[in-house]
Parts: sequence; C-alpha cells; structure tokens
Amino acid sequence: MLATIEPIVSAIVGLIFFQEVFDLTKILGMICIISAIIILNLNLVKAKSIN
Repeated sequence: MLATIEPIVSAIVGLIFFQEVFDLTKILGMICIISAIIILNLNLVKAKSIN
C-alpha cells in the first residue's frame, strides 16, 4: 500500500519544499504512474474474484 502512495507524496513534497514547477511532462508522467497503479489493482480484484 505504501508503494502506491509514494509517487503522489514525492510530487507533493517536491512542490511544497523544493518549489518544483510542474510542466506538461511531469503531469503526464504522474498520470501514467497513477493509471498503472489503478490498472494493476483492478487486475488483482479480478484475479481474486475468479479464484
């Protein structure tokens, strides 16, 4: 569970403490990571329901 929250927390920490600027590539990367986490979790739910 901690690994799924880590990318979001690191982005927030970078924004708050290091004043990082979010450009289009960083936002698209974050969307890709979050989408992959959601897809993997959906596949786990389907696998559990089959068994």
